[in-house]
Amino acid sequence: MCRLLSIILLLSLMAAALMVVSCAREDKPSQEVEKVTANEQRISQERVEEIEVKEQEAPPIEVEETTAKEVGLQTIQRQARDIMSGKPINRSIYSDYAGKRIYFCCAESRRQFSAQPELCMKMFREQGITLEDSPAKR
Repeated sequence: MCRLLSIILLLSLMAAALMVVSCAREDKPSQEVEKVTANEQRISQERVEEIEVKEQEAPPIEVEETTAKEVGLQTIQRQARDIMSGKPINRSIYSDYAGKRIYFCCAESRRQFSAQPELCMKMFREQGITLEDSPAKR
């Protein structure tokens, strides 16, 4: 299906390019340009129909989807932004909580985190962010 769409797009672009080139030539009468354009469209349509027939005759391809967990891989997204403000983190401003090190952009964000740490930890989990272990846990 993707191949068919690519071919259709390519043929459309070729037809458009042909029309632009044909329009740029002032020495051809407009009827001749229309004939060429109509002929190109007919040829393009024939090719599309030919490809559709071939695709219908071809057996379907079965694709097996596997997740990262199934093959033993884990996608890790490290903390790059302050969970409170969304700004880039400053590695010198951090807090250790539940064995994890959380970085912030400023001291105000660290104070906000201290007021409601469980809510922030939930936000990290929902966003799929993996936090570093705190040095005490290592």
